[in-house]
Amino acid sequence: MIEFEFTLSDKDASNLIDIIQNAIFNAKFKATKFIKPSMTATDQANVDGYNRHADYLEELKQKVLEGNHRV
Repeated sequence: MIEFEFTLSDKDASNLIDIIQNAIFNAKFKATKFIKPSMTATDQANVDGYNRHADYLEELKQKVLEGNHRV
């Protein structure tokens, strides 16, 4: 594990959170492309992969937000 500690301006932190939020939206949107009435195993694997990635990004966003409250 690599641990980083750095300081961002409020504007940079806000931009980083926006970038992560956009990536979460994109991952969830891509997952919906594979959802259909007769999903194959590959379709399900794609949906699961994009949803796991969205969950990871959400956790990352929370870490940024938590770090944003430290002084």
